[in-house]
Amino acid sequence: RPITFITDAPLQAAGPAPVLLDPAHQPLPEASFSLLGESLAVWAPRAPTAGFYAVRQGDQTLGLTAANIDPRESDLRRIDLDQLRQALLHQASQVSTQTLAAQESSGRPQSKPLWGWMLAGAGIALTGEMLLIHHWTRRRAP
Repeated sequence: RPITFITDAPLQAAGPAPVLLDPAHQPLPEASFSLLGESLAVWAPRAPTAGFYAVRQGDQTLGLTAANIDPRESDLRRIDLDQLRQALLHQASQVSTQTLAAQESSGRPQSKPLWGWMLAGAGIALTGEMLLIHHWTRRRAP
């Protein structure tokens, strides 16, 4: 994927040319820069390695960005079911299910539905509105 970001610090017009450094502090020659107000917009066609990429102008760091390249993210091949099961077992993943009776007997507080409270609140709000309208119209009547 390309690297794109905007620097935090402004570019010094009288300073040396900016350079994009990879995580090994080697310059990326294919990087391009363009001014965006006082900041610098940076673009490079690809991130060769994972890590922090820095834009430097002389000794000053203008901005940092991170590239996290995981080869599994771009691998769109289907995973075999046995491989998936093995990976899940290897990570010690487990799913726990309980019946409602078991949850109630566990002593943990249970969630209660809010729709009843919401309906009661709406009824109170409507009643209050009607009382206010009645009071205001009665007050204005001659």
